[in-house]
Amino acid sequence: AISPDGEEIDVEISVGVPTLTEHGEWCSVASLGRLELKTYSILGIDSWQAIHLAMKFVSTCLMHFAESGWRFYWKRGGEDATPEVLAGTS
Repeated sequence: AISPDGEEIDVEISVGVPTLTEHGEWCSVASLGRLELKTYSILGIDSWQAIHLAMKFVSTCLMHFAESGWRFYWKRGGEDATPEVLAGTS
């Protein structure tokens, strides 16, 4: 990724396999890598909803970064990667 000020960073985006919590909800952990060091626990009523919401969350976050001037690529010097493609929602 290239930040609005031109800094290049390697970013690994991930959405974890849903797991059942002790409260009966399903949880998928989402991470934006070096874009934001915090991880997010996305809950759903079933495993499908948890992973779907986590993917949507990641896509929305990446769109926000792109609207703020970030540019994403598959690899350094490679082809552009849209936030929707990176999040697997297109």
